[in-house]
Amino acid sequence: MTNSIDLAKNIVDRLVMALPTIKCRYEYRDYSDTHMIEVLPLSVYDSEAFENAAEPLLMEFISQFMGESLCFISDESLSSIKNSMYEAQGKAYLSSGLYQAAKPSSVSKNRIEVRIDSDFFKGLPEKISASDNINPGEAEYAMAA
Repeated sequence: MTNSIDLAKNIVDRLVMALPTIKCRYEYRDYSDTHMIEVLPLSVYDSEAFENAAEPLLMEFISQFMGESLCFISDESLSSIKNSMYEAQGKAYLSSGLYQAAKPSSVSKNRIEVRIDSDFFKGLPEKISASDNINPGEAEYAMAA
């Protein structure tokens, strides 16, 4: 029989396989019997694709370990991962998010041409805000150019 920590790590691996544009960090908090899984980037965490992938995994965990909690968080959640026990990231995850993957190839006054690798879009929500992963200074610079 699998223990709860092993199952939580397995859930991280399965999420990363299902959504290759994410990175997950895992932490177990023994004082509250809570398993925390941080999902990055926020745009995927907030997506229907993530909800569809995470829900059956959450139900599996709850059915096996009813006395413990499994909590999915993002980098903007009130709770955060302080001591990561396990990390995994998908093949298409980019540490700098959308801005790193979508560097402007040419900029003019009213038009920015962007080229993005097609693998980047697997597991992303249908709508993405361009400001989700852009530092304000970079966005202002791009618009001023």
